[in-house]
Amino acid sequence: MKKRVLITLGCSMTEGVGCYVSEYMNEKGEPFENSHHIHAESFHKNGWPNKVGKKMGFDCVINTGCGGAGNRYSYSSFMDWINPSDLKDCDVSVIWLLTEPSRSDIYYKKEMLPVHSNNPYNPWEELYLKAIFSSPTFIEDKILESRLYIRSLKEVCKSRGWNLFILSYINSDKLLSLKNEIDFHYKGLINTKHPTAFCGHPTEEGYDVISNRIIKVLKNNGWEQKEYNTNMKWIHLKLHENTKYEKIEI
Repeated sequence: MKKRVLITLGCSMTEGVGCYVSEYMNEKGEPFENSHHIHAESFHKNGWPNKVGKKMGFDCVINTGCGGAGNRYSYSSFMDWINPSDLKDCDVSVIWLLTEPSRSDIYYKKEMLPVHSNNPYNPWEELYLKAIFSSPTFIEDKILESRLYIRSLKEVCKSRGWNLFILSYINSDKLLSLKNEIDFHYKGLINTKHPTAFCGHPTEEGYDVISNRIIKVLKNNGWEQKEYNTNMKWIHLKLHENTKYEKIEI
């Protein structure tokens, strides 16, 4: 029987930011200095991708979510890091939780980097942002760019025989011209009723609620839910650590 593999794409909401480890937080609910690696491990382990994977009975989840990433980063991480030959004997499904189309990403020193504030890896960030934000049609331009990546990924997944489902929780007005490209626009996926961390992201409990809502949408669109898999394997492809391709072992 083929192993069932779920690949997830997105920003911090897909990476799982917000699942902080309480033992490494101060009285204000903020993380201790130099504890990022501990919290990051919890993000990757306890976000919605792994919860959806286990509840839907997948054998493995490959999560490429990255805090601050734009839609270009999601598409590029998929194309750069996912080698179909590694998954030729697997039943593969892909979920892409779109982020703000206005976010920008750029290749710098052979790596795809999110372009956002306080990015220490990209000294050209300020100049780059000044240039792209000067466009009078900036939002429209970025939506067109997102459409390109969405359509391209659809063709790639179709050619490989992989399932693809594209979700959005962004204000629909910003994505009006993408309405026919997105499988489901979920205004209620993320809201103030979810338990949130100091940074505004959902906690693990919040991601559990989100995972149930995603599963409901998937099942309504014909995705098969199998027995809960407590032994599911998970892999997080981390930014700045995958400049060279490495075989994915399922």
